[in-house]
Amino acid sequence: RSSPSLSSYRGIFMQTLNAFLAEHFEFLFVNTILILTTAILFFLPHKLALLNVYFLTVIMAGYFLGKRLAVLGSFLCILVVGIYVVLFPEEFLETKSEMDLYLTIMTWGGFLILAGASVGQLQERLASEIQATRLLNVDLQHQQAELHQANLTLRESSENLVGLNRSLQSQQDELAKEREKDILREALARDMASVVTRRLSAL
Repeated sequence: RSSPSLSSYRGIFMQTLNAFLAEHFEFLFVNTILILTTAILFFLPHKLALLNVYFLTVIMAGYFLGKRLAVLGSFLCILVVGIYVVLFPEEFLETKSEMDLYLTIMTWGGFLILAGASVGQLQERLASEIQATRLLNVDLQHQQAELHQANLTLRESSENLVGLNRSLQSQQDELAKEREKDILREALARDMASVVTRRLSAL
């Protein structure tokens, strides 16, 4: 017996990973936001440029959770980053004024919301199309089953019709044989009557 191929193990692993992400993605999403924000604030330079990393989490949220939760996740990202910006604005300034910083954060937040809404809407549309395809497949399977049943019924009817034709043919053959016997009996009766008439006339 041949061992399962590497592609089958890979497919099982991907299905398990997708199921795990779909089931626990909200928890992972919130913790990822907090970890990213802490890392960007305390450990990494060029904090404004690294804010674009949030687009990845929001896009994944749109794919796994849909448009509504992706938009809510975008607002959560904006809220957490906004709190850090208000508490530690000097960490984000990078030779810009505080007003430029707030405008940059607002622009970033707007694009983040748009990204989450767009990906979420695409995911919902894809999910609806997949559901419609599944329903069409189910209807097609039902129609195929009904067609198969109709074919079986038609085959049984044709077989019954063939049997009925054979029965009628045999009955017709029997009737023909009986008619031939009647004709023979009538001919025999005429011959006997003719013989009797001749003998009587001879007497």
